[in-house]
Amino acid sequence: MNLKINLAWIALSGSLVSSIAMGTAYAATTQYSATRIYLNGANVTNPVHTAAVDPSSHQETTFMPIYYAMEVLKQLGITSTWDGHTWSLAVPSSMNPNISSPSNSPNQMVIAINGTVVQTAPKVVAVDPASNQQTTFIPIFYLSQVLDRLGVNSTWDGTNWKLTASGNATQPVTKLQAAIAVAKTLGIQPNTSGTDPYSDVPQSDWGYVHVLTEDYSTQDTVGFTKNVGSLIAADSSSSFGAKDPATVEMLDQAYISFMGVAPSLQKLMPGGTELGYANTLGLNSGVAINGSLNDVTLQTLLSNFTQNKRGYVAEGNGTYRLLYQPSDNQVPSQSMPMNLYYSDETQAIEEVNATKVTVSGNQLIIKAPTSNASTAGYDTTSGNYAIIEAYYPKTEFSYNGGANWTPVQSSLGFSTLDPKNGGLAHPPAYVLLKSNGPGQLMVYEWLYNGRSFGFAGATIRPESGNTISVQYN
Repeated sequence: MNLKINLAWIALSGSLVSSIAMGTAYAATTQYSATRIYLNGANVTNPVHTAAVDPSSHQETTFMPIYYAMEVLKQLGITSTWDGHTWSLAVPSSMNPNISSPSNSPNQMVIAINGTVVQTAPKVVAVDPASNQQTTFIPIFYLSQVLDRLGVNSTWDGTNWKLTASGNATQPVTKLQAAIAVAKTLGIQPNTSGTDPYSDVPQSDWGYVHVLTEDYSTQDTVGFTKNVGSLIAADSSSSFGAKDPATVEMLDQAYISFMGVAPSLQKLMPGGTELGYANTLGLNSGVAINGSLNDVTLQTLLSNFTQNKRGYVAEGNGTYRLLYQPSDNQVPSQSMPMNLYYSDETQAIEEVNATKVTVSGNQLIIKAPTSNASTAGYDTTSGNYAIIEAYYPKTEFSYNGGANWTPVQSSLGFSTLDPKNGGLAHPPAYVLLKSNGPGQLMVYEWLYNGRSFGFAGATIRPESGNTISVQYN
């Protein structure tokens, strides 16, 4: 195969330039162009795209980051995972995908629907300008072939990718159906003991309803047992409300309670309600929060819960984006005005959710947002300042994308509050933090009138297979 052909790139209009690789071969430079993605007429996301020669056809084709395609499909109830080679799509029961006559020609990646490989495709590994992280780009042409199998029509005009779902009517979901689905998703084991008091709950479903309606106990990270009450309340002592319409708020409260935050405390968190707190955490991403659930939105919501319970989203190539989990460790303090508490806590959660981790062996490179952080000095007695700290004494930091690294001088590690250990008066959008060791403790704080308030913390550890584990506090 002609190497020069493999490395030929088709220049597009645009101004963002970056090095790109297809497979293991690297080209010199290429250009990105703006993309607008529409779903059923609504503009849902606007990533970039680039073009390269398809090594299978030797024709130019358009590539876009796989992450944004995954997010759009999630709004159709299609959950997916990506391991660097296989993109696995799980479609809701309301869809009737066509998995006949699969494409099995050799290529760099495969796409599977409900476990069946239906398409192979080339891929490009490049830096996504929105995240400044390496990610996988996939060709729109091949993705459109897969969407056709799902009953999703698509058109591409060089800038606008318009998707229209058709022929897959959604089905409403009842309270009982949603309750059992969330219990199974969270790994809750049924308890069939005792007598079923609910006239509208079949004996076959009693085990799950029993656990959900009784007081539920959970353990925090230090082993302390907390009783959070029932995860889903029955309508009355004799009726569960099995045929009631399921709502997003009901499942939000159930999940947040399952994670250890009682409903009475959920109302004290940013957002002011169970639904508002869930929105702040990003649990309702891709879900219409008003009205009743259907089978598609239920699957999207359960996918969000699964990712949040794991603590991160895998973006491929050893990169993970953190997802802050519900916690009752940060409750309003009388030492800080309530409105300021809410805004500070909300920003801390947003900063956690914008943090990305790339792992290679025992090395962690953490990309943390710092545009809102400021160096006030530890002796500041007035004002309100965002702080990001990394408590590992062998941390190195870089403000220029990893071109240069500076080791911290303090045994406490990196701090945007300390000019000697990473603090800048006017920091850029993000900082890279590199460490080789057992892990890294990230802390997202605010300094208010000289007093430090820790709103979120994440202990990140490298694991085998270039994966991570995360523990939040």
